[in-house]
Amino acid sequence: MYKGFGDLYYWGRDGMRKNYQKAFWWYEKAFQYFHSECYSGLGRCYYYGRGVRKDYKQAVYWYEKAAGQGSCIALYNLALLHDEGKGVPQDFNKAAMYYQRSAQLGYLSSMVNLGALYEEGTGVEQDYAQAVFWYRKAAEQGEPLAQTNLAMCYDGGKGVEQDDIKAAFWYRQAAEQGYYKAQALLGECYDNGKGVEHNPELAVTWFSRAAEQDYAVAQYCLALCYDYGDGVEQDHEQAVFWYRKAANQGHIDAIHNLALCYQEGVGVKQDYGKALKLLSQAAEAGLVSSIYALGVFYMDGLGVKKDPVKAVMYFR
Repeated sequence: MYKGFGDLYYWGRDGMRKNYQKAFWWYEKAFQYFHSECYSGLGRCYYYGRGVRKDYKQAVYWYEKAAGQGSCIALYNLALLHDEGKGVPQDFNKAAMYYQRSAQLGYLSSMVNLGALYEEGTGVEQDYAQAVFWYRKAAEQGEPLAQTNLAMCYDGGKGVEQDDIKAAFWYRQAAEQGYYKAQALLGECYDNGKGVEHNPELAVTWFSRAAEQDYAVAQYCLALCYDYGDGVEQDHEQAVFWYRKAANQGHIDAIHNLALCYQEGVGVKQDYGKALKLLSQAAEAGLVSSIYALGVFYMDGLGVKKDPVKAVMYFR
């Protein structure tokens, strides 16, 4: 009963308004009466600082108690704490161990993270086949990140034979659940006719869904579609709109293309000053095409005084 009231206040269920202080009080009351289910609740309160001052060491203490009772969620949270070095020294080996125990108990997020550790070789020996095993186990239960990671394994032939059709299949499973990264990658499949029939209109549909979730990669791809009229009626103003959205998130190619729009006055009023500023930003990030474009600006005196010497420096 006590733990149940704690959950009601913590999550705001059954008409209860969220109240972390009251949730913490009920979790503590449950502990006093030896309700082991409260351990994860107390760990969660200490981890996020909800209803009590944030304290990662206390979070570890309570999660360990819950893990000792076989809680897959507590094991997952212990893995995160060791992964991030919060409340304990950072230890990828222990993180992998906790993810493994949690995954074996059926916790989907642990399966995904364990698969990622095997793919990266972090805390465990790199093993693409094991990565695929855990991604597939979670993907078949509908976990969208696992479905996307499994698709990427098929896309790149990691741990499985390369298969564009299976990659597109798993991208679609995750995309239809609203996962923005999978939506963008499925858009690329349709844009390139990879694993599916080439369909620029469907590419735009999926890019749009991901772009509306503020995913910079999709925003850039959608801008390109509007810029060149690929799968949608050409609209330079819309292209500028989406280039700007992606550029504001630091997407380097979007910054470069937005600069070109200002340089040429396409979809926006011509402004050499803004173009120069954007090109400088992309050039500082190492984009070769922006570095060359800066050379053109100084060679031709576009918004700046002609300076052939400085132009040559950029051309080099």
